[in-house]
Amino acid sequence: MVFCFGNIPNSPLTGASMQPVLCLRYLCLKRIKSSNLNFQTLDYMTESILFGEKDIFSIELKDYNAKQHTGKIRLWLNGQQLGDLKTQDELYDAIKSFKFLITSKETLYDKAFDLMTNEQIFSHCLLLDKNFDSFTEDDYKLVNQMRETFSRWFGEQLDNVVHVIFFKGEYFHFLYSYNDYASGKIEYLKNLRYSKVPSENVENVILSFLNAVR
Repeated sequence: MVFCFGNIPNSPLTGASMQPVLCLRYLCLKRIKSSNLNFQTLDYMTESILFGEKDIFSIELKDYNAKQHTGKIRLWLNGQQLGDLKTQDELYDAIKSFKFLITSKETLYDKAFDLMTNEQIFSHCLLLDKNFDSFTEDDYKLVNQMRETFSRWFGEQLDNVVHVIFFKGEYFHFLYSYNDYASGKIEYLKNLRYSKVPSENVENVILSFLNAVR
């Protein structure tokens, strides 16, 4: 897909008006393989739970609160982390976007990508080459299209990572960039990273995660 895990300052994709509306100690790290787990019976869990394999694809969940349906999440792509497990937020947006990722994967590609580099795909999907002040009606339509497909919102947990995800050749392709908004200097392309993960791994991990927190 081409998703966006985070906000882009001064961008129509994630401008303020468009944003979706205790851990005592680290206990242990577990790998969850069963698709029958359901944590709704627990009021609160300070453990860090790992769904999948870090060196391929995994979703890490920490400080899960079943009553409030909140938690911290982080993704692992080929051993590289996406997120920092620092922000606690509702899981609704993450769950909705994960579901979309595996149920709509065949729509997560644009033929225009055939002639683009990863950097160009990233810029195209996040409209980095557009001047917000001169946006046309068609530009705003494109913004909405990206927000519904390639640039979906995963929640505050992944707010410091801007991403694009698309599907091609039975692989999910992840383009993502970490950003220090406090510095006031954002260099998306300079910090751009790329990972490719087999569809089967992504789908199995997401299904296990969804079954556990739904």
